[in-house]
Amino acid sequence: MAKVSFKEVTKKFGSTELLKNFNLEVKDQEFLVLVGPSGCGKSTTLRLLAGLETLNNGEIYIGDRLVNRLDPKDRDIAMVFQNYALYPHYTVFENLAFSLRLRKVPKAEIQQRVNAIAQMLEIEMLLERKPKELSGGQRQRVALGRAIIRNPKVFLMDEPLSNLDAKLRVAMRAELMSLQRKLKTTTIYVTHDQVEAMTMGDRIVVLNEGKIQQVGTPHEIYHEPANRFVAGFMGSPPMNFLERGAITLGVRPEDIYFSRPEGENWQVPATFQMIEPLGAEYLFHVVVDGTKWIIRSSQAQSFTVGQQVTLYIPLSKIYFFDEEKEGARIPQELSKMSFPRRWESIKKAA
Repeated sequence: MAKVSFKEVTKKFGSTELLKNFNLEVKDQEFLVLVGPSGCGKSTTLRLLAGLETLNNGEIYIGDRLVNRLDPKDRDIAMVFQNYALYPHYTVFENLAFSLRLRKVPKAEIQQRVNAIAQMLEIEMLLERKPKELSGGQRQRVALGRAIIRNPKVFLMDEPLSNLDAKLRVAMRAELMSLQRKLKTTTIYVTHDQVEAMTMGDRIVVLNEGKIQQVGTPHEIYHEPANRFVAGFMGSPPMNFLERGAITLGVRPEDIYFSRPEGENWQVPATFQMIEPLGAEYLFHVVVDGTKWIIRSSQAQSFTVGQQVTLYIPLSKIYFFDEEKEGARIPQELSKMSFPRRWESIKKAA
């Protein structure tokens, strides 16, 4: 087991600087998730750690060992890819045993370790099959088993569930989390799916354009976003915004009501557009001051298209972002109590 450290890491592709002065500490035995849009640098971060890419500047440590110049095979990491990367002409047993044979592990020990991993992952009945004879979930288990059997210091997982259907993804998330807790191996997991990030990570690193926007627990990332990008990226549906010059207001879809809740609220006029029934809840699409908003509610409502409605938003659930400071969040305690008067003055000045 080991911690992982990135210190002032820079990576360029031609004249494009994908990571710049990147600093990150991954704790020993932690399940850390890197999340962000395509091209933000999350997969590149994994590839640098694995030794599949060469950094331009900075240092990477696994434990206390500097690994900048080490070959991938000497870094004691195991990587699980999106496409599983199984050897198609090998059986499941041979795929699992491959890395042990390269290390010249005795045959008896290989047999014992393969059987133990297969039992753990519930694939012992598949050992004589080849990858083409397996389902997506079974292939994923084999790919995980091949990584686990090496007993590495660090697991690297690059969108390993993205090829699975929605139901199987949910099941495999739970299995991965349970497995990581059992093995207690430091794990860095890459995904573009913010729901996956929120449900799996001990901590989450939100990336955009090669820069870390925020590092925190799922609760911190969702309820205390550092800036407008994090607030808008993390959440489904995303946070609703209203822009007024240098100040942007934000509110989560689930924090908007059609009837007045207890406490101090802001009343907002809106125009109803449509409803999306999702079974246990509904998504209401409205327009607020020329901007489209989504409201998430478990309560059914009957509106007609174009109907004027009143929304109620608790002041404690309203966020402000300072666009002159790269969308940095203004602490709620500095803004919420004077909100109605302050927002009206901002609207008039805009």
